[in-house]
Amino acid sequence: MNKDFISMLDSIEEEHDTRLKLEQTVNNLRGEISTLHQIIKEQNVLIQSQEKRMEHQDKELPENINILKEIIISQRREITQMDSENETLKLLIDKFTGELEDVISSRESQFVLTDIPGIGKKIAGILNNGGIKTINDLINSKVEIIAKDIPGVGVKRLKKWKNHLIKRTNVIRST
Repeated sequence: MNKDFISMLDSIEEEHDTRLKLEQTVNNLRGEISTLHQIIKEQNVLIQSQEKRMEHQDKELPENINILKEIIISQRREITQMDSENETLKLLIDKFTGELEDVISSRESQFVLTDIPGIGKKIAGILNNGGIKTINDLINSKVEIIAKDIPGVGVKRLKKWKNHLIKRTNVIRST
């Protein structure tokens, strides 16, 4: 019987060791569960604080959007007003430019080739025969080209007369 008794004791001892191991495992798992519960609580606290912050931001958002909307509407009104003023100014500029060109043209048309120093009736006749009939013809000409078609008048003299007209025209335009 001794053997049976020893075998029974060994079996009880094994059962006891297994039970101790199981109890230790259960206690470890309970500790991990407790830790996980603590982590979950902390996460819930963070989530709640984020939700509160988002609610606060959501309340501010419509107010900020309305402020931005008002600013944009105000700026659009200002831009529309400025566009209107710009159009008015463009019309005035066009009107005054036309009037100024008319004045300049009338002043320029009062001058004839013989008003240029060094051009008398004879030279004016030669220039007329060469295609230069008005001071505008001379101003707009390429003297190197027309000098070939006008006998007795060189490039140097044509440039001199043309420069005189350009200076005189600039004086007229600036007054």
